[in-house]
Amino acid sequence: MRIIAILLMLAGGGMLGGSVYIHNQVLQGRAQIADAQKKVNTGKSLFSVDPTAKKVGNQLFKPIDKKLAEARGEATYYERLASQLQMGGIILLVIGAGMFLFGKRRS
Repeated sequence: MRIIAILLMLAGGGMLGGSVYIHNQVLQGRAQIADAQKKVNTGKSLFSVDPTAKKVGNQLFKPIDKKLAEARGEATYYERLASQLQMGGIILLVIGAGMFLFGKRRS
């Protein structure tokens, strides 16, 4: 029983560690997305001088805007995954600790 409890706690700790790593990667990715969006906005402002240039600029930046939207969606997916891993890790830690502390001991 104690071995199972220890394994559950180890799995929970691993899940928590994984969630922290994923969360940090998401934060870095979101910072990169924000930086890229800032550059795109600067580029778009250069093309917004007259209506014709604005249309050309919109066509030039349309694929980039699409990539940025995809990146935001992917970041949101991994943010949810990190939250689920965190919740699962906490649950496994609590169950494992409960089993370890209150489980029946074999004689």
